[in-house]
Amino acid sequence: MAEARVTGWQHGYAASGGERIYWEKAGEGAPIVICHGAGSNHLSFFQQIAGLADDGTQVILWDQRGYGNSTFTSDDWGIATGASDLSAVLDAVGLAAAPIHLAGQALGALVAARWAVSNPERVLSLALWDGPFAPIKGGRELGWQLKPDDTDVQATLVDRRLGWTRSVGADFAARDPVRTYLYQTFQEVGNQRPPYSRTFAAAQAEPVSIAALAALPAPILLGRGEHDHVADPAAYVELAAHLPNATVETLPGAGHSPYFERPAEWNAAMRRHVGRVGN
Repeated sequence: MAEARVTGWQHGYAASGGERIYWEKAGEGAPIVICHGAGSNHLSFFQQIAGLADDGTQVILWDQRGYGNSTFTSDDWGIATGASDLSAVLDAVGLAAAPIHLAGQALGALVAARWAVSNPERVLSLALWDGPFAPIKGGRELGWQLKPDDTDVQATLVDRRLGWTRSVGADFAARDPVRTYLYQTFQEVGNQRPPYSRTFAAAQAEPVSIAALAALPAPILLGRGEHDHVADPAAYVELAAHLPNATVETLPGAGHSPYFERPAEWNAAMRRHVGRVGN
């Protein structure tokens, strides 16, 4: 088997709102920018930067403030703040005015959606994965359905069982406790990260306009793992009905983190989605 080689790997920091926001990029060509969720950071997407980046695709990962290698000294955290940090990252990696393919996982999907509606002319495609999303207020806003005190999510941090986390599917954890432990290890990076209660409160307080999403000319992917405990399939179908350019894709056998559990299938889904542009 030929050795996989990722070219052009770089990393650095962007200055934003008094914070140092960490980023990595690899590959050359059309940029795919990935925004991580509340239970992860850039490390969790190692199978994307290695599996998607090549001489035709550039992958950019970054840590939201308080996560991974990014600082969190200002005590300013929110969805709009995350979108501003993303703009700073794009400036730092040389994509200040460039169009991008944008993907977000769970809470990162809300940050991606906020950035997209603020910069519609720069969005080639948008992928929103595995968030507890549903239309609210008569279909006017993209709502976040998990409450800040959700016990199932809080158990991720309280119940410290080795080789088990709600961030991946139960089948995956039973089948592959070693990689589940790896995911848990990634979650521990970044000792300044805000608690779930704060990030979820921000998600509920800062919904995104569905009309603005619907106005995007770019294709939108609403993706979820088949056994995701927070991404309701009926809500995704309802949400897609409000978005003329949206498609829904479910990855069989995966839980809340299909990008980590089934990376080959997730990467292939992203390549198909990105390939819709211009077709």
